[in-house]
Amino acid sequence: MIANMALDGLEAAVYASVGGSELARRKAKLNVIRYADDFVVTSTSKEVLESRVLPAIRRFMAKRGLELAEEKTRITHIAEGFDFLGQNVRKYHGKLLIRPARKSIKSLLEKVRGIIKGNASATQETLIQQLNPVIRGWAMYHRHIVAKATFSLIDSHIWRLLWKWATRRHPTKGARWVKRRLGLTQNALGPTDF
Repeated sequence: MIANMALDGLEAAVYASVGGSELARRKAKLNVIRYADDFVVTSTSKEVLESRVLPAIRRFMAKRGLELAEEKTRITHIAEGFDFLGQNVRKYHGKLLIRPARKSIKSLLEKVRGIIKGNASATQETLIQQLNPVIRGWAMYHRHIVAKATFSLIDSHIWRLLWKWATRRHPTKGARWVKRRLGLTQNALGPTDF
């Protein structure tokens, strides 16, 4: 809420940098997307962004005692893409696709790996209770974007981690016994596992 209050008026400052009129804004195709303290400014002209918009944003932030994070601030073409709120926005061969960002995927897998390793001796139910909210929350956040291939990749990775967890718990038993013990079906294991 404090970030929203501090950045209140950012849109007006950005629009004023190109003249302030609706016509000037439309001509530059200038748009501001803001969520709390994260924001993206789009335009058809790199020169407008570099020479007018960026200095206007810096002046706006300086008045409030804030400054832009240089490592997060960049001007890029949509074909190169950018990450915003855990999602990657990029144009592929003329088609705009929004996908989960690599950092977001890596963060999820590290969190899942940590939960599984931290529960090496826990029961199956306990592990499921801890993993479900993490996986479900991440999937619900990314469900409206192009994420089918990413979901499949993550599903495969988590399954391998869980299979490793299950076989480590029963080191003297075979894979078929572990499968029956955990109540796994042939479909849950995939076609190449058995």
